[in-house]
Formats: sequence, structure tokens, C-alpha cells
Amino acid sequence: MGEFLYALIGEWGLGTPHVLGPDVGTGAALFLAARNPESVASVIVGSGGAAYPLDVSGALADIIAAPDLGLLQDFDARASVGAAVEAGAPKAEEPEVWEDYVSAYEDGRFAESARYVRAYPAELPVLGDLLPSITTPVLVMNAEHDELVPPSNGV
Repeated sequence: MGEFLYALIGEWGLGTPHVLGPDVGTGAALFLAARNPESVASVIVGSGGAAYPLDVSGALADIIAAPDLGLLQDFDARASVGAAVEAGAPKAEEPEVWEDYVSAYEDGRFAESARYVRAYPAELPVLGDLLPSITTPVLVMNAEHDELVPPSNGV
């Protein structure tokens, strides 16, 4: 995903942007900063799996450890993703934002997006080796009591 971000920055002619990559964007933004430091002015990341050995829990750990994506076949994006979005964009107050976010995960797209986090066990050791080479200013923010991604991921 870091290479995707690099290509996107070039394709959209963004120059040298400041990149905000929370949650699953953490790894992608850090890979971008490590491999293409000239492409970004700064990076803000956090609350995404970045520690190796892997340190995540709950549903995220279950998705990563599952033998395949079959457990997500009947995933109800409206209920599960909807509940998560509720804190930042309540359906009653911001129905368009809520609907846009939730509908993006319907029709099997949540299972497809899970492939990204399922790659953590292979990708995070590579990222760990690259972290010392990052020269781009990076701000890491993590919640003190994140139930899925503990503060140990504050690279």
C-alpha cells in the first residue's frame, strides 16, 4: 500500500503532501516514508498494527489468525462497521457520511479489505527493518486503552 500511496501522490500531482494515515494506514504511510522519503513532507500515524511480533487483540487478531476469509462470508457491514462509525459520524447526525463509510464494506468488500491486515505477519518484520531509515518527520499517536491495537504499536 505504500507503493500505491506513492503512485497516487504522483498521479494526482500532490507535490510533497503531509500524510495522515491512522489505523490501517499506519503501515502504508510508514512504508511510504521509508521507501520514498522525498514524496512526503511529514507523516502522522497511529492506532494501527505496527509492532512485531504482532501485538493486536479481539476481532482484529481473529481476522489475522483465521485460516481463510470464510469467517467473513456472512459479515454484516451495516451492523459491525456501522457500530464502529457511530462514534465519529453518528447516523442520526451525519447520515450521508455514515452511509458512505458503511456501504463501502458491503457485498464482500470487508472480506477483501481484510487481506491487508492478514498480511501483517509477513509485512511488519520488513517494516521493522525499515523504520530506522525513516528521515521524514513522523508523529505517532495511539490511544492509551485501544482494545484492538495496544500502545506497543506506537513505533
